[in-house]
Formats: sequence, structure tokens, C-alpha cells
Amino acid sequence: MSEVHRYKVVKMLSEEGNRISYDPHGPEVVLASAFDGATRLFLDAAERAVASERREKELQQRLTAADERADTATSLIQRIVANFDTEIEFHEDVEPNELEHDQVLTEMREFLSPKDTEWRMHPCKNGHRDVGAAGGVAHCYTCDEKITAGNTQEAFEQWNATHPAT
Repeated sequence: MSEVHRYKVVKMLSEEGNRISYDPHGPEVVLASAFDGATRLFLDAAERAVASERREKELQQRLTAADERADTATSLIQRIVANFDTEIEFHEDVEPNELEHDQVLTEMREFLSPKDTEWRMHPCKNGHRDVGAAGGVAHCYTCDEKITAGNTQEAFEQWNATHPAT
């Protein structure tokens, strides 16, 4: 990155014979092009910071969902183990709890069935590939293009329907 050159203000008094005065403690100025360049760099960095924060929030939501999934799996396993323990302990006295077995096994099968949770989003209209969907909004992290829908799945589907794959 090139440096922004600063200049001291010089006063010219042309009406009085072009006398030039210089104040070593006077204000500093920069060229407009240097100021614009520095501002552009600052704004780009700010956009990247906002995009990183959004990405972090999305990853946190995914982590929370994964934690909930692990908790559900643990609970289902505990229920089935407890049910089997009850049957083993009281094998002669208690009829097997077929309904509970069926319900738990059905839930475990649903839980363990593979799901396509990886969503592949097309790039935004500007060609940026840093895109994501969360909280009912599909958006580009770089240029902030977004589509809002009733839920994340709908936003994802609308995004891919309106953005060609490249």
C-alpha cells in the first residue's frame, strides 16, 4: 500500500507582491486522490469485517443446530437403552413395550437417515462466490445483495432460481 503524502498549507498573498508565508505548525492537507484511495481501502476493510461477522453468525447457527442434533441423538439412545434395560430386568413379569420401541426406533431411523444438508448456492449477480443463507435471508457477503423469504430453505431456492450457476 502506498503512503498518503501530507502537505503543509502555504499562503500566497498575491495582491501584496506575491509574498508567500509558511507556518510550520499550520494545518496539513492531502491530495483528494490519496484521500479517496485511503477511504476506499477503509470502506473495503469495513465491508470485509461486516461479511466476516455475518459468516461468524451463520457458522454459530450451524454449530448450535449440530449441538441440538447431538443432544437429540443422546436422548433417543438413552430412551432405547432404558427401555431395553426395563425389559431385561423384568423379562418374565413385564410385556415388552412394543409401542415405545416402535416410536423410538422410528425416531432413530429418521435421525440416522442421511440428509443432504450441504446447500450449493450460485454466485451473486456480480460473480462473488462468498454467499450464504441463514435466518430466511440468502445474501452475498461481499456486495450485500440479498433475497428475503419466509425461511432459509425458500430464500436458498429463490436465490438459485434467480442466479445462474457458473
